[in-house]
Amino acid sequence: MTFPKSLRRFAFGLVATLTVAVAHAADFEGTLKWSFKAEVTDPAMKQQMADAQAQLADPAKLAQMKAMLENPQMLAMMEQNPQMKSAIEAQIKLAEDAAAGKGGDMMSAMMPTGMTLKTKAGRTHMQLEGGMMPTEVIGRTQPPEATMIDRKARTFSRVPTDPAATSADKAAHKVTKTAATAKILGYTCEQYLVETTQSGKPMNGVFWATDDIPGLDAASLSQARLGGGGADTFMNEIKGIPLRMEMSMPQMKIQVEAVAVREGVVPDSVFEIPAGFVEKPLAGAAAAAFEGVKK
Repeated sequence: MTFPKSLRRFAFGLVATLTVAVAHAADFEGTLKWSFKAEVTDPAMKQQMADAQAQLADPAKLAQMKAMLENPQMLAMMEQNPQMKSAIEAQIKLAEDAAAGKGGDMMSAMMPTGMTLKTKAGRTHMQLEGGMMPTEVIGRTQPPEATMIDRKARTFSRVPTDPAATSADKAAHKVTKTAATAKILGYTCEQYLVETTQSGKPMNGVFWATDDIPGLDAASLSQARLGGGGADTFMNEIKGIPLRMEMSMPQMKIQVEAVAVREGVVPDSVFEIPAGFVEKPLAGAAAAAFEGVKK
């Protein structure tokens, strides 16, 4: 089973939101970490995933997927698209776990479990952990650019950016600040209720943001967009940086919460493309996800 497009685009939309917000933290140098939790709420999708997990436990299905990694035609395709190989390997791991009776919740295995962001002077390094496709992206705001790094394949791919987007590209949205507050990691956060769309579907969110961290301000992300994510359509109405985001859409719920905020020196090398890496066009699931965020 492949990762549903709507969920994949939604996950990358969240990554775009956080990455671009922190990218504009020109006065903040340090590391931020978030955890991800996802829950499928659509009964049909729940059944689809349960059926897929049962199929993965079939030894014949596992053998078929392993054979794909030895097929010359598939090997040639994976040479051009390293993300495809990573996705197949992740599916094989799911199948092996399912066959061993330790597959657990498929959604938990497919979705990211966390994200680490390092930032310095308008540059970012994002590491998305867990899930079907662990992702690493480095970026900067001036000029706006983002690059996906594949260390296993020793390649890098340019991610679409859309700094000149017009108001016609922006999704309709409504942001309401409430009087509620909460403490997260010791920071006082204010509550914002967000109504918008993601990939053409309605999304309702509860954002808890703080302006107690000098140099971190989500509102400044209106200066640029990663993958055309459209985060600036509502984030420029939120004061400070979100430390918790609870989002609901027709098929699922996702909660993203900061687990660490550490100010400190980050080496310049963190934000550089590793020496010897070869440029490849963005393709496969990654291309579909970022293109989906863009629309």
